[in-house]
Amino acid sequence: NQLIVDLNAQIDATFLIVTHDINTARTVPDNIGLLYHKHLAMFGPREMLLSSEEPVVRQFLNAQRVGPIGMSEEKDADELAAEADQELPPLPPIPLQLEPSNGIPRRSQREPGAWCREHGVTPPPGSFEENMTMTTGA
Repeated sequence: NQLIVDLNAQIDATFLIVTHDINTARTVPDNIGLLYHKHLAMFGPREMLLSSEEPVVRQFLNAQRVGPIGMSEEKDADELAAEADQELPPLPPIPLQLEPSNGIPRRSQREPGAWCREHGVTPPPGSFEENMTMTTGA
């Protein structure tokens, strides 16, 4: 991950990362696209997706069990009905984006929390703090 960020800072190129690694998706990109059922469920700035209440996006990027995605890709009606009364766990804090090793921000890199402030979104408590670890949802 750090190599991709460093190369991006040096050559100012666009990188397309395809991953199922949630930590990579939460910390490396400027923008995230999430595919679900062969369609683009959501695309936009990292902070937009990490603070999203869209069920598929929320479940996947926050490693939560409750939501429309099941072990066989899609949950059946009985599974969804059983979860309907469950309260969703709070969104985990949004981590800081990886920075280039030399500490100089990339041209496309935004200040932590900038998207949230510009769009009136209150990030989850503890967002954008140093040394965060992701806790998976129940």
